[in-house]
Order: sequence, then C-alpha cells, then structure tokens
Amino acid sequence: MSEPSSKSRTLTVEAYPGESETRAKARAVLRPSVGAACAAQAIEPDLADAIPLADLVDELADQVKAVHGGKLARPEALLTVQAHTLDLLFNRLLRRAMGSDTIPPFEANMRMALRAQSQCARTIEVLSALKNPPVVIAKQANVTTGPQQNNFGVPSRTGEMKNEPTELLEASDGERLDTGTTGAAVRGDPALATVDEKHRA
Repeated sequence: MSEPSSKSRTLTVEAYPGESETRAKARAVLRPSVGAACAAQAIEPDLADAIPLADLVDELADQVKAVHGGKLARPEALLTVQAHTLDLLFNRLLRRAMGSDTIPPFEANMRMALRAQSQCARTIEVLSALKNPPVVIAKQANVTTGPQQNNFGVPSRTGEMKNEPTELLEASDGERLDTGTTGAAVRGDPALATVDEKHRA
C-alpha cells in the first residue's frame, strides 16, 4: 500500500473574525467530522489516495446535519448492516470452534463467537430503540435527601416527656379546684341566684 499524498491530507481552515490562527486550527481538529475523516484515512489508506480529506469532512458533516434534522435513515442502515456483519462473524467463529481438535482453540473461538453474538444482539436493541423510542412517563415523587421530622412544638419521643398539669383542671398550687363550693350570685344578672340545696343535682 502506498502512503497517502500530503495533498489528500490537507484541510483548509478559515479563521473567524478576530480568531487567531492556532485557535482556528484547534477548532477544526476537534470537529467530530474531521476526527472521523482522519480515522477513515488511517483505516483505509487507499481511500486517502482516492478522496481528499476535505471531501470526507464535508460528507461526514452533511451526515451529521441530516441526523440533527431528524433523518435517521443512515444510522438505521449502519446498525442493520453491522448486525448482519456481527452475525456472519459469529457463524464463522462458531464453525472454527467446532472444527478444533483441542480445547484451547475451541474455547478461544467459542469465546469470540459468543462476544460477536452478544454485540449483534446489542446492536439490534439499539436499532429497535432508534425505530421505536421508549415512552417515558414521569410521575412526581416526594424524595428527600435525608430524614425529616416536624414536631410542631410537640416534644420529641427520643427525650423524656414532662407530664405537666392541665391548667383548666389544676389550681396554680397544684390543688384540685373545689367544684362543690357554693358560688355567689352574679349581681349583673338578677335572674341568676344561688340555687337552693334541694334543687342541686
């Protein structure tokens, strides 16, 4: 394989007004489409010879814009073909494992086959979620970060509660009120008078 030409790896970067040259280069290098395009050239050197880096970056940027616009046909296609590829890999490794005469190669091939199978299943799950996003129903819940206690003036159960006398039933000295003592008639209301002993209950 021949090394990609320097021209195919060249990317023109335009600085924004007031932006330094180094800042413009940093912004370009950190673009996801630029990173993916460089990775594509590293994975496929022949691709780097055939397609300039700038064209790869532009195409990837268009794919990103399509996804931002809600067009998911390309991601769905990627996941579908990746699931098929992983399934082919699973079957290939499974056949190699079954053709092994000793335990070590059998175990190694079976382990890799089951990994490919697991990844295939995961890819299908992601594809299904992409096609049919889950519906999330959020319910309000009272969640506290720690125990809360509102006593509203009531003594805590952890301490000793004082048995204070009720003011309505106890005199100020702690003696019971004498409820059998005859009270004087109220002068302000002549209709009220002291009840005779025979009329008391």
